[in-house]
Parts: sequence; structure tokens; C-alpha cells
Amino acid sequence: GRVPDRLPPSSSSLQVSSVQCDEVLSSACVEVASRCEGFISESLLHRVRNREFALKETRDQVEAEADRLLASRLAASLDLIRVVLLCEERRTSIGQRDLLSRLEERHPSRWSRFELSRHLDAIVRLAPEWCALEESRLVPGSLIFRVFPKRADFSEVRNRLATARTTFPNTVAPSRQPCGSFPIPNSASAEKKQKGTV
Repeated sequence: GRVPDRLPPSSSSLQVSSVQCDEVLSSACVEVASRCEGFISESLLHRVRNREFALKETRDQVEAEADRLLASRLAASLDLIRVVLLCEERRTSIGQRDLLSRLEERHPSRWSRFELSRHLDAIVRLAPEWCALEESRLVPGSLIFRVFPKRADFSEVRNRLATARTTFPNTVAPSRQPCGSFPIPNSASAEKKQKGTV
């Protein structure tokens, strides 16, 4: 049947949201406790600060697990991107929003649009010689996802992404902002730099 337009958020997203809510509440408690330090017991201050530390540890663990899961799915996302652009559309560029919609409909892991956006972010960072995000010249504020199939061997790029989990977190740890939030390099200067290093 047809995949629904809106998919429920994954468990990892819900876990992160829950931890973030607890962290905000705990931070507020710590701030209030600090202001009232002279009026409340040391034991209560100690308990509040311990809770803040425990929540931070839990948040870090949840985020690290979410990043590991993301890294383990990068190769599958890359395969799907290649199928959509080069096999079906038979072109080397597509609007970022259109690509995310296609991936959201067909990705085997049924990931949310936000998580798939993080996938694109990580793929662009790990394989800049094979793909890039560029600003649209026709629609200001929009992004174009472009692939360069002749610049790099796809199998080598895929192997790099497939083994990214072994070098986590230094290799894969993109921003938790949606795709396109990072500075976009000038494609002409990047190409010139690449030629200079060959």
C-alpha cells in the first residue's frame, strides 16, 4: 500500500526529546537552587546537582546510540540516493526537499524526514568528492543535492560509509540541525582545490 505522508517519530527521537525535557527542568532546578544556596540544605543541593549530572550522562548515551544507528544506515541511504537520481530520474541533481520526500517514502528503515536530513548531512561530509549540497540559483534559500559519479568510484565511497561505524564518533557526528544548516562550500573553489591536490 501507499506509505503515509507523515511517519511517526522513531524511538531514538522520542528518547532524545524526553531526555532534553528532563534536562531543561533539571537545569531550572539547579539555577533556582544556586540562587537559594544560602537558604536550603547542602544535602538538597547535592541531590539536585547529582540529578543534573545523571541526566547529562543519560542524554549523552542516548545521543551516542542514535549517532551509531545513523552511521550503520549511511550505506543504505547512499544506495537509495543513487537509485533515485542515476537510475530512475537519470540526472545528477535534485532539490533537497524533493530528495528527502523520495527517501522518506522508500527508505527501508522508515526513518523520519529529520533523521534522513541528518543522513544527507553525514553523506555530504564523508563523501564530498561524490556529492554536494549547493545553493539554488533559481530559488533563493533552497538547496540542490548534486552527485558527481565520474569524480569518484561509487564502490569506494560506499565502502567508506559502510565502515564509518568503526571510526565513530570522530568520522560521523553531524550537527543535530536539519540538513543545510552547515556552511556550503563554493563548488568551484572546491573543485579547483581538488585538482590542485591530484
